[in-house]
Amino acid sequence: MKNLLLAIITLLISGSGFSKGLKDVVNANEIHWFGVDFTNAKMIGSTGFTHPDIICDRYIKEKWNTYVFNEKDKYDIGKFLKGKEVIPYLDFILERNSVVSTDNLIINKDYQIEHSDIRKTIREYNTQERGIGLVFIVESFNKLEEKANIWVTFFDTATNEIIYTQEYEVKPGGFGVLNYWLGGVYNTCKELRKDFRKWNRDFN
Repeated sequence: MKNLLLAIITLLISGSGFSKGLKDVVNANEIHWFGVDFTNAKMIGSTGFTHPDIICDRYIKEKWNTYVFNEKDKYDIGKFLKGKEVIPYLDFILERNSVVSTDNLIINKDYQIEHSDIRKTIREYNTQERGIGLVFIVESFNKLEEKANIWVTFFDTATNEIIYTQEYEVKPGGFGVLNYWLGGVYNTCKELRKDFRKWNRDFN
């Protein structure tokens, strides 16, 4: 229900450009893939995130994105988007996540970001490329409720305007810190694949 409401909000915000934008995504030959952005993220549940420095320096700044980009068979964004060519930006997202600190990273309360936060984040992406970008913006990894909240966002890399953004709430899963939370990223990919198939039917 929450995802449906967020999609409706996105539709209302985007106005008449919404359908055209999604059609452009569906018909694009390539996608500029920016990985997983943690600059807005909170880790919820101090009992589940007992070493903030390790979470920040080992996983947020390196391992989670490196794994997603290097494990191409599993995290094949092109496959999830019906065979599109993917242009990866691993160095870009690692540099961007390098500013994340342990200050207030771990919390024990509800946390949400808004569409305005997504817009602000995308406006900070200076790539000087032309095309359609895709980034997963993490709102939270929540150990208390065993869920991950991730905003899947398509944007115009030339203008930094959002084409479409939707929050997905998914279950993580896997062994160890690395794989457990990447399970949430993978399940987000699967939900995106379902939606992309629908968009493909709608616009073709």
